[in-house]
Amino acid sequence: MPEWVLASRAESVAHARRLAVSSLPGLSTAAAQAVALIVSELATNCVRHAGTEFRLRVTPQPQSVRIEVTDAAGGRPALRNPAPTEPHGRGLQIVQVLATRWGVQADEGNAGKTVWCTVAV
Repeated sequence: MPEWVLASRAESVAHARRLAVSSLPGLSTAAAQAVALIVSELATNCVRHAGTEFRLRVTPQPQSVRIEVTDAAGGRPALRNPAPTEPHGRGLQIVQVLATRWGVQADEGNAGKTVWCTVAV
């Protein structure tokens, strides 16, 4: 299962997206786009809100891909319902629409957490 640790920098978002998609050869265009968008949203949340390095793990499964993004910051991400005029706050809504399942797991003994999801391929 491919895994990478990335710095909390804006350019890490695009890098995470490329790493995830390139680690999954043979995906349909639609599945690759879904994986790229989900990784982008989760990595952006790490950079914008956690401010810590983050770990990206991509696990191919027979009919899906599991994506995990782990940071070392406290707090727990939650779905928001921003007004149409708000420029941010839709990342987890995008994940919820594109993923078959998703959730947040606290990192035992640490302040961090893992946001995970599965994407049908």
